[in-house]
Amino acid sequence: MLVVLFEIEGQKFGIDSQYIKEVVPYVKSTPVLYAPSYIIGEIIYQEEAIPLIDINMLFSGRATEKYYSSRIAILRILNDTQSPKIAILASRMTETVNCEADEFTKNDLSSPEDSLFDRVARKDGQRIQITAVEKLLLKKDYITLLNKIFENKPVG
Repeated sequence: MLVVLFEIEGQKFGIDSQYIKEVVPYVKSTPVLYAPSYIIGEIIYQEEAIPLIDINMLFSGRATEKYYSSRIAILRILNDTQSPKIAILASRMTETVNCEADEFTKNDLSSPEDSLFDRVARKDGQRIQITAVEKLLLKKDYITLLNKIFENKPVG
């Protein structure tokens, strides 16, 4: 599996490249009223408004630093053209690694229901936590949340 790497608070994380529609340079987003703090706005991607999630803010409560290596990944669920698309902003998203199935172990640091990082890969001496994209896309009743945000209604 080809994994796109990024960093949160100096630790390596990855996303299976099959979930990534495209990786683009950082662009400013348009703020969205009533959105949680980790949804920093929306971007227009192929004539569609897509929420932009600051992945660092979601997990550490601190905004992603805007490096030249900060990128936005457009994500979707595999083989589902109707799945919601989201964009995530992450630091140092410029590297990929190829991971074989035997390089993965289950992430035992948190419960399977809550963890958005369900597997860990050991590669070249690094520990890489792999993002569970389906859980990220469906986190906290995401469809309902998006509908409220785009209707400019309070989320709560």
